[in-house]
Amino acid sequence: MIPALQQWLDRLGKRRPAAPAGSADTDLWLAVGVLLLEVAHADGSASAAEVEQIRRRIARESGLEGTALDSVLDAAAAAFDQATGHWDFTRRINAALGPRDKERILECLWGVAWADGRLDAHETHRIRKIAGLLHLPHGAFVASRERARRKASGGGG
Repeated sequence: MIPALQQWLDRLGKRRPAAPAGSADTDLWLAVGVLLLEVAHADGSASAAEVEQIRRRIARESGLEGTALDSVLDAAAAAFDQATGHWDFTRRINAALGPRDKERILECLWGVAWADGRLDAHETHRIRKIAGLLHLPHGAFVASRERARRKASGGGG
């Protein structure tokens, strides 16, 4: 496992150098990006606020910026367009991250769902499905939803 990835969300606010294209780090962020796009599109279309939320989340959490960030986002969009399911992407995440980091990804998914100011039932269903594929218990699903809801409503968290 990549040590930097095991602690990627424990280091919120700290920047890491961008990973070279094709690295395991980039592949992980591509997988996360596809899942974030999946949630953004779950209600039929991705709003500008959801797309911006995806960009900000990946930039902040990964430390990617500039062309490295654009490359990951472009690759995630292309993979999303070609995807027939979530399994390949969640498999990559499961192989690289532990439960705590996967819970933070779940919170990022909720953040995208709340980005447009409303939570759609299709978004909730999609996140529930992804949580299962990430082998996260229902308690993690509920707790991450509540943390994201508080943040979305300005309550911090």
